[in-house]
Amino acid sequence: MCKRRVCTKQTLRDYSSHHFIFLAVLAGFLLLSDNELTGNVQNAFNRFTNLNFIDLSDNSLAGSIPSSLFGLANLEFVYLNNNRFTGPIPNNWGNAGALRDLYIQNNDLSGEVPPIEQGQLSQLSEFLLEFNDMYVF
Repeated sequence: MCKRRVCTKQTLRDYSSHHFIFLAVLAGFLLLSDNELTGNVQNAFNRFTNLNFIDLSDNSLAGSIPSSLFGLANLEFVYLNNNRFTGPIPNNWGNAGALRDLYIQNNDLSGEVPPIEQGQLSQLSEFLLEFNDMYVF
């Protein structure tokens, strides 16, 4: 059941997964946390311009964080924590002007946190990065 943008595993059993995901993306949110998802996330989020809430936390997703996420003008909340993402944070992360929460802790990310320009990420209030191999200059 979905209430106020919170969906349980039962929701995914009640609807075909493709139909549910399509409807959720049209509504501006994608909530697939704690669903035992595996594999890489495709770099194709630029197709979903109305997304403002993405929660893929608590799965076993791997590969790079898709840079297309940070090109979404309406994106406010990104929860990618507790997965197996690797590599650096995409260099364009500062372009997500509406971003308020970015949870990427407890992955296998590495490298420098890309610098941001003055005025970028002015809405960012929570940035959780711990339990990765990242550093800030």
